[in-house]
Amino acid sequence: MSARRNHNTRLHLRRLCCAGALACAAIGTWAVAAPTHARGTLESVTAADGEAISHAEVLDIVESMERAYKNVDDYTATFVKRERVRGRLLPREVMELKFAKPFKVYLRWGSGKHEGQEVLYVDGWNGGKIRAHTGKFPDITVDL
Repeated sequence: MSARRNHNTRLHLRRLCCAGALACAAIGTWAVAAPTHARGTLESVTAADGEAISHAEVLDIVESMERAYKNVDDYTATFVKRERVRGRLLPREVMELKFAKPFKVYLRWGSGKHEGQEVLYVDGWNGGKIRAHTGKFPDITVDL
């Protein structure tokens, strides 16, 4: 039973890290394009007239986001995940996400079943493996 639980934990952590890494890329690209307030919070961006945006306009927006992202070295975000497994919607999980260049990702679960769990990935470190810490008893750290 313990070996199965350990395997399930590793599988869960690996899936979440992959999702987190993809989210980092998406969030980073989106976040730098949106206007910011003095305190650094993001403001949503919508078409002023509510009309559909053309394909060319979308490409222009994406290109400007890519240019802006080149100036971003790191950021912190709140990542909310809700997963559907076998047709059943699981409870939402809230994570603190930190990203830095060169590619480094840190996630810490703040709520949900995995509260306190931490995951770290640094490109070129630890043999390309994810470092995961359960944050609960028994307190273990594993490389995935």
